[in-house]
Amino acid sequence: MALLPMFDVIIAKVAEWFNKHRKSSGEIPHAQKLVPRVDKIMHERCKDALLLTVSELNSYHLEYSVVGLDGNTYLVDLMRKTCSCKCFDIDKYPCVHALAANLINVKGEIDVHELCSKYYWVELWALAYYQTIYPVPHQNHWIVPPEIQEKNALPPLYEKKKGRVQETRFPSVGEHRGRSRRRGSHTRGRGRSRGSSQTEGETSQSGRGSSQSGRGSTQSGRGMGSWFQCSNYV
Repeated sequence: MALLPMFDVIIAKVAEWFNKHRKSSGEIPHAQKLVPRVDKIMHERCKDALLLTVSELNSYHLEYSVVGLDGNTYLVDLMRKTCSCKCFDIDKYPCVHALAANLINVKGEIDVHELCSKYYWVELWALAYYQTIYPVPHQNHWIVPPEIQEKNALPPLYEKKKGRVQETRFPSVGEHRGRSRRRGSHTRGRGRSRGSSQTEGETSQSGRGSSQSGRGSTQSGRGMGSWFQCSNYV
């Protein structure tokens, strides 16, 4: 039930978009055949197309050789709607080389909007948004058939994976998480403290050793003194 408000927001937003594009498609003049974005691109490319050098290769198959502004030669096939620059093939509307070839087309049978994909036509653009998106009524007004109400939707069956259960989810695309403190940093710190403690232990042990040697020398000194005393009595 918590998902129902989210669905209502999505439906309201889609209905708003449909109404907006429906109005935009109705305001376009009848003489304009292409959607505004593609029509603007075609007008900008026509200025550069007039500067290109075009050679006709086959007038029956509408094949042309066009020298671009970069000095490279491109092969254009208006019948197959292709160009060796691949922009015509991918974008599905004429590149600057195809427009230059179409300008010298002797037959003049192909219009610019016919070289574009039908999905860029204003006619299909308006047809895509002609239907109205209605909001979903309240749950109390739903008419649900009895056979649907009797069904119980169960979760899908799945096999439980072996090993430790994952508690955190994988980050999605574009999501960054803060770096967690690595275990290696703790071990490094501990290693350094251990090394320093070992050096301190060695110095303390060496100090103890020197003190013991000093005590030994004093003890040896005392032994010599007692020997001299014994020799005097003798």
